[in-house]
Amino acid sequence: MKKIITMFILAMALAMGSVLQAQNPISSEVLFKNGSTVKGTLMELQNDTIVLQISDGTLVSYPMSEVQSISNVNDIGGKSAVGDMQIEPQRKIKRVGRDLKYVGARSYLDFADIHRLLGNDLYKDYRSAYSIAGTGAAFITASVIAAGLGVIWAFWGTTESIRTRGYYTCAFAGICLPVGCIVRCIGKARIGSVVDQYNNGLRTAATYELSPSVLGFNDMAAGNGSYAVGATLNINL
Repeated sequence: MKKIITMFILAMALAMGSVLQAQNPISSEVLFKNGSTVKGTLMELQNDTIVLQISDGTLVSYPMSEVQSISNVNDIGGKSAVGDMQIEPQRKIKRVGRDLKYVGARSYLDFADIHRLLGNDLYKDYRSAYSIAGTGAAFITASVIAAGLGVIWAFWGTTESIRTRGYYTCAFAGICLPVGCIVRCIGKARIGSVVDQYNNGLRTAATYELSPSVLGFNDMAAGNGSYAVGATLNINL
């Protein structure tokens, strides 16, 4: 009888210990995909929401789509888990041209998915770099079209004025092509930097700002006008 009572007491003690341990919240640090961190007591973890109690006692919740990792969380089978709740590990992304896709996936991510994946700050950097690369592509396209027109006017122009215009157009194409290639490479490099920041937390020290513009020229004597595409590139190291 004494053995039964002793075993019963031990079982009750173990059960109470398990209950108390389950009630004790976990102190954790949450790392978000935009690079920011929040420290607090882990109160609740669901598939789509995490709830923390921060130092002043306030309960705050965050969508799991913005969370990259959580400290003091057990790792089970390659997935982070608390109890029965699991968090999928961060999937790596890669750049293909100006677009992004998951590593190993065939389909590309649309802007809504990229925004949800990267967070506000990185998404702004990505859209800026996307625009820069697109501006470079526009310069390259303009140079190809101008080169074709210039050759036609220069070699098959019926008047001297048309042939002269062809020479100037070819010169314009010769300027636009390298500018477009440089600008497009800068845009792609910035997109690659965004990918590195998301995948590995690496940050670049250089920033680039491109401001496209349209320049107008008026010939008062001839009474006509012409336009040219220009751009201002600022590089901050």
